[in-house]
Amino acid sequence: MEPKKSVVTAIAENVKQWAGQNGTVYYHTVTFVNGDSGSYGSKTPKCEKFTIGVEADYTKEIKVVGEYSNVIIKPAVIAQNSFSGGKKEFNQKAVIAQNSITNAVNFLQGGSAYDTANVITAAEVFYKWVCEKGEVK
Repeated sequence: MEPKKSVVTAIAENVKQWAGQNGTVYYHTVTFVNGDSGSYGSKTPKCEKFTIGVEADYTKEIKVVGEYSNVIIKPAVIAQNSFSGGKKEFNQKAVIAQNSITNAVNFLQGGSAYDTANVITAAEVFYKWVCEKGEVK
């Protein structure tokens, strides 16, 4: 599903409800300038993710169950990388590795053991400890 972008022209709130095991889902019908229209399910009786007159990023999916088909509208989550404008991928291990290097440099700074090999060794110790304590896989 590729994200789309269009201005919301109409919202019919709380068209139907469904009581599920995680609480009630309230369905709203959302219509866009480009002609797309579909059902959006939320945890609140008021449609809070879309606003009439405001451009929205969304996805549209057609779900077929037996002889019935439903158009499902969902807000699109678009993560932007501020440097490249592309999608941003969060890599927890890379962040831990960067922090480990910084902490190793700070730990060894000014001592006689301050060389690249010792910094890498200390960083690996920090990295392993953090990953084990945080149960990072």
